[in-house]
Amino acid sequence: MRPLRTGSREREGPELQVVPLEQVRSIVRAEVQEAVACFRDTILELKSEISTLRDSVSFISDKYEAISKKFLEFNDHLKVIPTLKNELSILDSRIQSIDSQFNLKEQWSRRSNIEILGIPERKGENLIELVSKIAERAGFALNPQIDVDFVTRVAPMDRSSSRSKPVILRFVSRYRKDDMLAKLRRLKELKSSDIGFPHDSSRLYFNDHLTKNNKLLLKNVKHLAKEKFYKYVWKPIS
Repeated sequence: MRPLRTGSREREGPELQVVPLEQVRSIVRAEVQEAVACFRDTILELKSEISTLRDSVSFISDKYEAISKKFLEFNDHLKVIPTLKNELSILDSRIQSIDSQFNLKEQWSRRSNIEILGIPERKGENLIELVSKIAERAGFALNPQIDVDFVTRVAPMDRSSSRSKPVILRFVSRYRKDDMLAKLRRLKELKSSDIGFPHDSSRLYFNDHLTKNNKLLLKNVKHLAKEKFYKYVWKPIS
């Protein structure tokens, strides 16, 4: 094979180098192989990125389906809320009705009771003797053996209070209880010193034995009456 001439002696300038055709082919082949390898690497990278993108799309799709499912479940729950609200309202009404009935029955069971506040506590006290002295001061002829069912102290509503425990006097007859309570309320300033506690001048108070709910109601009503300048705020429970 003849070599290619790259120049002529008659022309001016540097002499051109003669490159064999086979060498040219080898150079071109190497360049093509390098380009093909680079292209192959690029294709592989693109395939990897596409695979990663496909996985991401699949993950997002799964998440979307899960969120859609949760949303549908949440929407179903929202549809149930009005029914639950209605059922809750019915239950609340029933509870209030039961609570009201219980309060009425509890108050009815106390209809023959007088609550006495302010009697000092002392060890070995005789409550029958004390209530008899109170009845005497009120001008009420109390016969403990006939009139009194029982007399006892009970825990106060405020258990943290340092005051003496209230005394509950239960009558056999409600009418006798009403008579004595009416006379007791005429006593404006009966004190502990008047019934055998010479060193205690605390005032004694006499009330119907109200339930916790009714005591709270009375307290609120009295507060309102004070604001509105009402004269009467309570009546005996018949």
